[in-house]
Amino acid sequence: ASQKGGGCLWLKSTEGKKKAFHHSSKSARVASCRVFRAQTSFMAEMNSDCGEKEMRPELLETPRTELAQALKRAEKFTKEKKMHQACREWIRCVALTRIVYGNGHWKLAQALANLAHSYLVLPGFPVQAVQHANSAKGILLMDGSSPPASAEERGEILSALLTIYYSLGIAHWMQKNSKESFCNLQKAEQVMG
Repeated sequence: ASQKGGGCLWLKSTEGKKKAFHHSSKSARVASCRVFRAQTSFMAEMNSDCGEKEMRPELLETPRTELAQALKRAEKFTKEKKMHQACREWIRCVALTRIVYGNGHWKLAQALANLAHSYLVLPGFPVQAVQHANSAKGILLMDGSSPPASAEERGEILSALLTIYYSLGIAHWMQKNSKESFCNLQKAEQVMG
């Protein structure tokens, strides 16, 4: 007679136990060796493919290209007033911007500001708008950020600030927080002026 337990076959006799245990441990070792050989073979292939070759620029441009396409789709959906699809694309833009530019770059703040603004249009999402706008504001107002290189960059940064403060103002108004709303809308007006 035998019992199954833990995936092994156990026999009631002492000799059977020893034999069953030995058999299962041998098969486990064989399976383990096969997995190890497969992993080693895979790693050897990867090393021979990558070797000491330099990284090609095409590989690095893929997220940048995807970002440009996601921006176009987000703007298109926004113009067509398909806000759920636009919001999905703005989320994709935030992720790709983080990959392309890094965590502290003003372009990430711009992407977060656009996402915050898109949440304002969707009913019931002012909390998300506040969260993303505050994240964007934190990036832009950080002390370690580099100054804009050109007048065009400066204009984009000011536009992002305007979007941030406007989004914060409207989102706080939607949450019936009039004091915060007023302060942020005043800051948006100052950025415009």
